[in-house]
Amino acid sequence: MTTFKSPENKIIPLENNDTKTSTYTQVHEASRKLLEPVWSEYHEQYISTGFEQEIGFETQPVPPEIQKTIHNHQLRINDNYPPPDGEMALMAKELDNYSVLAVAKKGLDDGSRPLVTYRYFWLENDPNNPNFDGIRTLLDWWEEQGQPSFEMKPIAEIKTELEARKKTNYYQALIQEKPVIQRHKADKTFLSSSNLDYKTLHELAIIQTKNQEKISWAWPVRKLEKSETFRVIKPQGEPIYFPKISKKSSSKLLIRQTLLKTEVYSTLNQKDISTLEKIIGLVKQKSNNSQHNIWQKLKNTVVDRLKQLFQNSSRCSLVISIDEPEITKDIILQQERTLQVLPVIMGLLEAKRLSNSPKIKFDETTNTLSYQEVKNTITWDGRQLQLIDHQTGQPKMMAELIRNEQNKLEGKSLNLPLNSPGLTQEDVNKFTDPQLIQMLKKTIRQYSSAS
Repeated sequence: MTTFKSPENKIIPLENNDTKTSTYTQVHEASRKLLEPVWSEYHEQYISTGFEQEIGFETQPVPPEIQKTIHNHQLRINDNYPPPDGEMALMAKELDNYSVLAVAKKGLDDGSRPLVTYRYFWLENDPNNPNFDGIRTLLDWWEEQGQPSFEMKPIAEIKTELEARKKTNYYQALIQEKPVIQRHKADKTFLSSSNLDYKTLHELAIIQTKNQEKISWAWPVRKLEKSETFRVIKPQGEPIYFPKISKKSSSKLLIRQTLLKTEVYSTLNQKDISTLEKIIGLVKQKSNNSQHNIWQKLKNTVVDRLKQLFQNSSRCSLVISIDEPEITKDIILQQERTLQVLPVIMGLLEAKRLSNSPKIKFDETTNTLSYQEVKNTITWDGRQLQLIDHQTGQPKMMAELIRNEQNKLEGKSLNLPLNSPGLTQEDVNKFTDPQLIQMLKKTIRQYSSAS
């Protein structure tokens, strides 16, 4: 077989000794970049000293389409629910122009708190081959290379190993095409199993994906940041379920996820599911402007109706979890806190920018300005301001700033994702400290007049 050096072109034909031709493609990688780790004698491993940026250690610049997917937490596990020690979780997504495989693994920070490390592998899709299976190509290549994942070690070692791999044929992957699967047989097998391998899950994702839709799945995970962006999910130690990728029907998504996380799904017919969706939808509509006690009454009514619906089902160990309407005391409290700290956080970012702080960075691809504190990172993309908590990786505050008729910026609090820690009173006290505000005003005046 002919040898070759790391070529720049995407597709590489190789002539074998038997005169047949195999087609290869180029894999690229990146990782979640943490600060320089330290060795822990207690844990007998390297531990992180902090978060630096979402994407680093690249073999080549990561395309904006993939960057956006990563920055929007669409390939993210909640840091409080990492894979078990010594195990890995996989998340795969087919995008418009690329296929991505994220390999997640548990790590620890210097406070002995869990965190999730990520190593991303990606390749270009082939628009001229409708049967091209980018995710399966990545999976087979990943297996062939020994299932690589992020290893916590000195940054110098990571960079040295990365450069060494780039000089070899390490990143050459044999192209795979989508298999022909018998849908009716696969459905029965997959739905009844609670122990699926990732390649079988990938086949199920292909079945669930219609024309023009993109394949996506996660395996095996405990808690995803945005489960609704995946077509098939295999939770840790539980049966698979199918989030409905939809921005319009949160009630349907809620009931289907609740049902599929239990073993009730196979006992239901479509009429049962439709009935449940109507009940949930009705409750959501009626309670949209209701107080907490009215919502609780409606919630109890739903539970009673569900008990009646399933009274003859021997497999009904169903636990319904229905979220309260968004207009709650907690939401209102977060809105109030956001409006309190918003001008100060914006002022802090401006002061650090003007003074050329070494901790302030600008990402030209996403047009995002960021400033890293000890516990949080502030990001600003020209419209949306976020305060991201390092421990959870979730935004504690999200606000939108738009210019009014007087050309002045006005802030509006945005709803936080589920499981977001939110702003605490400690955060409010910190950012509304009169001494901090006075110092920021002084800094901004000093550097503004100098320029």
